[in-house]
Amino acid sequence: PRYHVAGTSGRAPRRRPLGLFSGPFERAKGVTARRKATPPTGSTRRKRPLVVEIAPRIVVDERIRTGRPVIKGTRVPVETVLGRLSEGMSVHEVADEYEVPHKDVLAAIAYAAEVVADERALPARR
Repeated sequence: PRYHVAGTSGRAPRRRPLGLFSGPFERAKGVTARRKATPPTGSTRRKRPLVVEIAPRIVVDERIRTGRPVIKGTRVPVETVLGRLSEGMSVHEVADEYEVPHKDVLAAIAYAAEVVADERALPARR
């Protein structure tokens, strides 16, 4: 595209495509500013991120922890809860530490058990 250099005042010049800047420089040269393209009818709303409840009290939201399973209404990942339990903490200690009901910790355990139940490990062939 054709470019012009905006005012520099000792800095490196900023280059903008013609037609996107409607300042006096372009108006004086007879260049008209282009209008922004309007979106098609009906698509002016932003799409909401998908929030899915994958198990009771466990959700996946693409905005929270990049879509990892978390306890509903929190940012506490299921993997963190399981990690703390594997370190020897009790269910009530984990619930107190992350300020969630103990039923949510039990729901995280139930979800993990469900995921592992569907897994199959095959021995490697030599």
